[in-house]
Amino acid sequence: MNIDVANGINASAAQAWQVLGEGFGDWADWSGGIKKSTLNGPLAQGVTRTNDTDALGVVTQELTHFDREARSLTYEFTSGLPPFLRAIRNEWTIEEDGTDRCRIVGHATFEIAWWALPMTPLLKMKMSGSLRGFGAELESHIAQS
Repeated sequence: MNIDVANGINASAAQAWQVLGEGFGDWADWSGGIKKSTLNGPLAQGVTRTNDTDALGVVTQELTHFDREARSLTYEFTSGLPPFLRAIRNEWTIEEDGTDRCRIVGHATFEIAWWALPMTPLLKMKMSGSLRGFGAELESHIAQS
């Protein structure tokens, strides 16, 4: 299952990247669904992050792509998924959209266990809303900074 989202936010791409990219280990500071976030090493491709989340409990994610110049990152869940989810991969890019405006573009890929495939429409609806809400939380945090 694939989900694509795009959120226009009233902040520069540099401001958004500072929070989303450079602050990859600090998402618990502003994302309501994450209680605690710990980066397990220096910020670079290959580092892992452990998040204590409301929805899934403790999950571990690996940063598989990190490009400061392109303002893009990708991470994959490596542990902590419920049995009906085999894998999750999230890709985020920040695009310029004027001087004080940018777009946060996300692409999420969910690999669902065969026996859970009938839940796909419900999961897609729920996860689409969560990903759009993530962009709204990011914008709110930047506005308060």
